Amino acid sequence: MKILISNIGNRNIKYNNSFIPPNDFLSATKTIWESYKEEEENLSSCILPEFLERHKDADKAFLYTTLQGEENGTGHPSDTYYEGLILQKLLSSRYPKIEFHSVKIIDLQTRSGSNPTKENELIPFFIQQIKALLFKYPDAKYVYHETGGTSQLKSSLRSVFEFYIPKDKRELYEGDYDISTDSTILKEKKRDESEKILLKSQIKTLIEHFNYTAVSVLAETNTENKCFTKLIQLTQLKWDGQWQSLKKEKYDNFPKGLKKEETTSFLKTPYTDKVNFFDEIDYRLEELKLILDKAEALQTINDYTSVILTAHQFAEKFIEMKLYDIFGFFIHSGKDQNGDQRRLEVLQQIKKQCYQEIEKFLRLDISKVNQLSLPLQILYCSKMCNDHEHVIEIIKKTNRRFVRNTNYSLDTLRNGIAHEGRGVSKVIFDQHYSTLIRDIKKGMGFKENFFFKVNKLLIENL
Repeated sequence: MKILISNIGNRNIKYNNSFIPPNDFLSATKTIWESYKEEEENLSSCILPEFLERHKDADKAFLYTTLQGEENGTGHPSDTYYEGLILQKLLSSRYPKIEFHSVKIIDLQTRSGSNPTKENELIPFFIQQIKALLFKYPDAKYVYHETGGTSQLKSSLRSVFEFYIPKDKRELYEGDYDISTDSTILKEKKRDESEKILLKSQIKTLIEHFNYTAVSVLAETNTENKCFTKLIQLTQLKWDGQWQSLKKEKYDNFPKGLKKEETTSFLKTPYTDKVNFFDEIDYRLEELKLILDKAEALQTINDYTSVILTAHQFAEKFIEMKLYDIFGFFIHSGKDQNGDQRRLEVLQQIKKQCYQEIEKFLRLDISKVNQLSLPLQILYCSKMCNDHEHVIEIIKKTNRRFVRNTNYSLDTLRNGIAHEGRGVSKVIFDQHYSTLIRDIKKGMGFKENFFFKVNKLLIENL
């Protein structure tokens, strides 16, 4: 099924091959309608025929008209109510396979005819109309044609049409009437400047809330700015922690517009002079910084649950990297064929060097310790590492094995989120973790936030 939707204006009908003056339009079309049989041969439709010729296979067509004032009021001189009734009959005879409907736009609150310049009346009406059509004809193809009416009427109907009707089920056209040739050029509807600004406003809000996935989807189909698109791709990879994909990105392959900007030098890893996003050795430090930057960003939008998850991710990753510095391999790597044996050797070494601390702080029988748990790793790093001691102590104080109030330890909250679906409230977060990310970043020597900086650049490139 195909359904046509169109708003109409004063130039969609001619009487004796001439347009009817707007200041007398309602009165004239009412007189014509009341004598339709006698006047039919003097009438012709304009702009709409080109659209209808292309969509002869349509099943239904809805023409939206205006009649302002009370329920049965006199209306405004340029109202199109009677024009709609005329076109419904006129077009039905020319396109008998299409079922035409003339629909008066009303204010849903007062039930009187809507003012076509008031979007607060127009938009609720069109939402009701489009939803009703989608409910009744969910599998139909919908085609919008912009033919006339006020700018508010056109933008309201088009905005609702685009918002509610899925992209794969809609088409949009506009009829461009050329008065010099008395002809209409039908063309696919493009976004005007006001729509572009609205879209940019939506993208800006998403950027400010670090929703790079949604921005990427919008940017893919709505922007030709290569710099912006590339920035979003890189930022999304960093936000999602897709380190292997990031390692393949080369600064030399960035769009010229990005490489010319001095401010984009931060896109390269701040720890090496390599053109890779991540140097094979030092990318681990960059990875840690990005995790903290993400947690800091999430805290600014009050997503406390995600901050806890990200902070716990940092704790695990940081301790793993400190152990790498000591033992020379990643203890959780699944690519190491001798991983199990090497982890067992690490466990034995930790038990041997920290047996007193294990019994004192972890309150465990050394003979029963048979897993390389995170508390055990933290304990070992606390004793053996000579750098980042302050950060290790912060992490230590967030683990339930080292604190008195275990209900609000970082790992307890994390497990509640991951396994029981429990969120973290502002009250709990403020009481226990309001300065956690700031303190860790200070201990690591990290200052600027990548996501704050790139957001500014993204918005500048909109």
